[in-house]
Amino acid sequence: MAGRGVHYAITAEMAARIAPEPQSNTDVLAFIDYLDAQFTSLLAEGWVQETDKAWNPIHRCLTDGKLEEGDTPGHLCVLGATDYFWVVLDDGQVDWIVNVLDPSEVRVAAEAIRGIDRAELCRRYDAIDPADYDGLVEDDFEYTWSWFPPLQAFFQRAAGAGRWVVFLAGL
Repeated sequence: MAGRGVHYAITAEMAARIAPEPQSNTDVLAFIDYLDAQFTSLLAEGWVQETDKAWNPIHRCLTDGKLEEGDTPGHLCVLGATDYFWVVLDDGQVDWIVNVLDPSEVRVAAEAIRGIDRAELCRRYDAIDPADYDGLVEDDFEYTWSWFPPLQAFFQRAAGAGRWVVFLAGL
């Protein structure tokens, strides 16, 4: 899964375009196109946080080291608790990862990552099983760390503003 990740903090009105549930992949793809059209204005307002390809190891560091959804607060930050909004092709391959968090979930996620410093993220990174992640290469932790503090700050702002957060990664 090599796609680049981006988090959007959006208003309830924007979230209403997809939440509480899409009807099809077409609905989710239309929502992705909508967010893409809003990218420049949301970025200018500070409501976009890119994580490039670091979303993958960040998710692993916040969870059990595996790249899968789950029900812990750490899972909420990237992949989420469910693949309900993911776009899956007819052959079963994931085309888009889409995680939609309501404001209460954003607050839980923000609290879960609030106190994670460099040493703690490194400890978690070092605990990832190399058999489960081929990204464990020299300098990958530095790359991962470079994206993490801005993501923490983004979640704090989004939680404080009562925004929804959407994570997207096209694969």
